[in-house]
Amino acid sequence: MMQAESIDVASEVRNLRETDVVPLGFAGPFPAGWKFDCEWAWVAIKDETLVGLLLAGPCHGIVMIQRVSMRPGHPGVLLALFRRFFRDCSSRGLRGYISYVNFTVGEQKKLLRLAVRAHAVVFTEPIVSFGGSLADAGKW
Repeated sequence: MMQAESIDVASEVRNLRETDVVPLGFAGPFPAGWKFDCEWAWVAIKDETLVGLLLAGPCHGIVMIQRVSMRPGHPGVLLALFRRFFRDCSSRGLRGYISYVNFTVGEQKKLLRLAVRAHAVVFTEPIVSFGGSLADAGKW
């Protein structure tokens, strides 16, 4: 089990626990009650409230960042969340990361600027993301 990292006096960044409640809408398109893989979900907690969430997963030696969500008014938490995430993934033997952004969302454009400052490679070709239920796809 990873140890919690202090953000400030009353906050921590750690992996999601089975007992944590992810607020409705915080995980984007995932339905309420979705069972997330705790080892690949990081949370920022402040005053016993989930204020940040990062969902990711390993893929061929890199980690895919699926979703980052923050409550408004907690800007310092984002950096602590990413620092913990990158450190944990590096200690797990992963060598890189990849993600995508929606240019129509201001916060995501800001995240891209931060990634560029951290020497990220930006793939500029337009893409459309898709996904669905394995059960539904299996019927096809």
